[in-house]
Amino acid sequence: MSFRQSMSQLRPARIQKVDLVEKVQYLLTEAYSFFPTSVASIKGTLKDFPKDSVEDIINLFKFLKGKDKTPINIDLKKPKK
Repeated sequence: MSFRQSMSQLRPARIQKVDLVEKVQYLLTEAYSFFPTSVASIKGTLKDFPKDSVEDIINLFKFLKGKDKTPINIDLKKPKK
């Protein structure tokens, strides 16, 4: 047995474990901050957005509401996108 093998048996390397699921969820939750459930919630939350953008978001919400149950997501930090 070599010297390194005997040392690794006596004192194993300390590996810091990282929970990858938590790390990915943290990154994903940071991406969007608003998931509208109704037209009223869109109008109430997006008061500071430009009127044209709010109308576009409402139209998209109404269109997608009948197609799929997956909610749309909006980043409140980017009012024009």
